[in-house]
Amino acid sequence: MGKRLDDLRFFKESCDQGTWKIFKEFPEDQLDYRPFEGMMTFAEQIHHLALAERLVMSQVAKSIGLEQKFSDVQSASDLNGQMQELQKTWLISGQVLNQMKDDDLDRDVVFPERNIKSSAGKLVAAMIEHSVHHRGEIIVYFRALGKEPPRRWSD
Repeated sequence: MGKRLDDLRFFKESCDQGTWKIFKEFPEDQLDYRPFEGMMTFAEQIHHLALAERLVMSQVAKSIGLEQKFSDVQSASDLNGQMQELQKTWLISGQVLNQMKDDDLDRDVVFPERNIKSSAGKLVAAMIEHSVHHRGEIIVYFRALGKEPPRRWSD
């Protein structure tokens, strides 16, 4: 392991913890809430995040030749199951990152069905940014419901 990978892993873990803090406080009676037509519901946001991360990290692992067990993660339809799905996805992503070396961040990863080619490091960074984007959307959902979202940096 090297500094670049250590920094990326630290940033991902910090972002995941912040996202979890916000998500676990969302009002359970509002799982189907969406501020505007065409936006995802809270429940859909959780599933979307888990699915997108599995897609990216499984392709990163495959391209580098690393072991991953994303096939063990089952999609769920209830809140508890979706939250577990997200946590298990994050756990396996962490295991993939723990197998990587700094040089792996520069390796090419290809998504032929989407005509995308990028470095593993850029894809992991984009995945983290994607997660933070959806955390921000959920904060907007809290406010649109007239509720105060949990503070990211408070205990």
